[in-house]
Amino acid sequence: MQQKVLVSEVPRLGRSTVEVLQIVEELTQLGISIYVQNFGIETLKNGKRNPVAQFMFTLLAEFACLERETLRERILSGMDEARWQGIKIGRPAGTTEEQDVFLKKYAAVAWQLRARV
Repeated sequence: MQQKVLVSEVPRLGRSTVEVLQIVEELTQLGISIYVQNFGIETLKNGKRNPVAQFMFTLLAEFACLERETLRERILSGMDEARWQGIKIGRPAGTTEEQDVFLKKYAAVAWQLRARV
């Protein structure tokens, strides 16, 4: 029985096109197929490489990088515009808590983090 990795979309495999293609190549060499749910494409069909899937992975990963960069530019542009208008970016002043109050509020989380150390 062939092993498969199920992903909802190609960008879930990596942050860059190169990273996505490296992961695809490594899994393909191991005989593990990748199935992309939103496009219904699979890297291996009956144990053999699917060249159309390789092409689609390259395009979809590149589109995801382009989309991520465009989003980043829009966010930074919006923050610059807000600063120019005198709007403070970041946490509101006076929102810090004393350490003992914070630790009491999140005691279970603090305990789990200490247990891992």
